[in-house]
Amino acid sequence: MKKAEAGKGDLFTGKAKQLNEVAEDANWRIAVNTELKSADQWNEDWGFLVAHQNGGKSTTLSHL
Repeated sequence: MKKAEAGKGDLFTGKAKQLNEVAEDANWRIAVNTELKSADQWNEDWGFLVAHQNGGKSTTLSHL
């Protein structure tokens, strides 16, 4: 009986792990999106400092 019980747990663990991988992917996408938005917001708020260091040229994130 112990093998049968272990088999049930293995199926559940595999399914739970699969769901966790999906959740981890969703969390990763949210984190990356938040980082990109934060970087854009920083550029809007403080980008003038970088432009001042570059001789007045405005810069975007892709040029950094």
